Amino acid sequence: MFKNKTFLYLFIIFFFASIALNIPFPNKTLYRETVILLNIPIKTLNGLNYVGITSFLLLIASLYFLVKSLNKDL
Repeated sequence: MFKNKTFLYLFIIFFFASIALNIPFPNKTLYRETVILLNIPIKTLNGLNYVGITSFLLLIASLYFLVKSLNKDL
């Protein structure tokens, strides 16, 4: 089912890292006017949200590794 297990492990690591960066903290202030992409805040009133950008890039990288790890039996 999986062609490359290394890419599968990288998918799991990057995916859970992306999820861990998006866990809200109880004392965190609310975002007002934000630019949200896939429920990840990218830009706020104060400027760019670097944690959100990093989380989004990790999510894209994890999905890339998931596609590369699967077999392509047509």
